[in-house]
Amino acid sequence: MRLLVVGSIAFDTVEGPTGRAEGALGGSAVHFSVAASFFTPVRLVGVVGRDFPEAYLRRLAAPNVDLAGLRRVADGLTFRWHGAYEGRMEQARPNATELTVLGSCSPPVPPPRVPRSALPLPLPASAHSFPHSLHPPPPPFLPPPPP
Repeated sequence: MRLLVVGSIAFDTVEGPTGRAEGALGGSAVHFSVAASFFTPVRLVGVVGRDFPEAYLRRLAAPNVDLAGLRRVADGLTFRWHGAYEGRMEQARPNATELTVLGSCSPPVPPPRVPRSALPLPLPASAHSFPHSLHPPPPPFLPPPPP
């Protein structure tokens, strides 16, 4: 089984009780793809900006991760998220979100890669400001909801 992953690819700044990481590779599509690639081939669909380093692309291109659906926007910057975890680190407190290319570009799913079923991934809390193209009605390949 091949798994299609569509989601955010980001530079994260994360603060916690023991320190801070700035510009870390993050985003729901990144974390999900890396984890799933241990069990099944993954096809990643996402968007990055001109500032996304080749070293991060090489890291994402694990043996089981297909990056053919990754789009680089030459005149934009990669999505950025800054948040903090406190105490038992059970919930993030977002400090800043810069949608950049994520808010203005919807990479198409390459046609031979459209799956028979899909698993939606969460988008940032500010998803209400995303263009409608990122929130289309359910495509015909998803089964209808039960009556």
